[in-house]
Amino acid sequence: MARVQELMTPEPLKVPHDAAGPDCARVMWRLSLRHLPVVGRKGDLVGVISDFDVLQHGEIVGEDGRWKDRATGNVQARALARTTWVEARPDDDLAAVLREMRDLQRDVTVVVNDERHPIGIITEHDAVRWARAVLLDRPAVLLDARRVHTVSADDAGFSAFDAMISHNVRHLVVVEGSAPVGVLSWRDLIVEELVSYRDVTVGALVRSGPIFMAPLATPLTELAEIMIRHKVGAVPLLGDDGALVGIASRTDVIDAALG
Repeated sequence: MARVQELMTPEPLKVPHDAAGPDCARVMWRLSLRHLPVVGRKGDLVGVISDFDVLQHGEIVGEDGRWKDRATGNVQARALARTTWVEARPDDDLAAVLREMRDLQRDVTVVVNDERHPIGIITEHDAVRWARAVLLDRPAVLLDARRVHTVSADDAGFSAFDAMISHNVRHLVVVEGSAPVGVLSWRDLIVEELVSYRDVTVGALVRSGPIFMAPLATPLTELAEIMIRHKVGAVPLLGDDGALVGIASRTDVIDAALG
């Protein structure tokens, strides 16, 4: 039975509860962190800051990482942090913890010691690495086709936000006509602060660079490898005729490994 300590990233960066919010934001921006544990006076875990939490209060602007505040007063780390997260001990059953993350729809687990001091962290990206290793020991697993939600590159940017809320999905395939040209994620919308881009098209919000797609019959181990290598959260799936027929997400890969 695999243990949490086998997958966790040890000694995660953490901040004191009274750290200034802008300082936390700059640290996350400079180090490309999505999660930042917050500790109390005794070093115990009191919350977790996500990039979404930060952007509720302000934004990083300019190449020098200046903070633009949207809130009144000086917000501290504890006020930024969410108060619900998955917490685990190093010897806990890893699969059970990953199931809890999935069932609670959390993308991070903080690993603590007996004093509840953060000593490790597991993210959804880590969970995909675990899933790939588990699936390698099994016969090839093929993903069932499922409906994929699309948005036109010419549509107004704010429509992507509405579509994700309406369909309860975290990824949309951006198309020009019927051809996929990109994948837009919920996190992309948060980072780009879509609410303030009502006049920008979806195409302008899609990250530059190639779109990573795969045939529908691609084994999940290979899809996991694409996600890990290219740091993407979803892979559009194509039928034999090259048409878009589905999408595979990190959740699909993790669910298959959990059984």
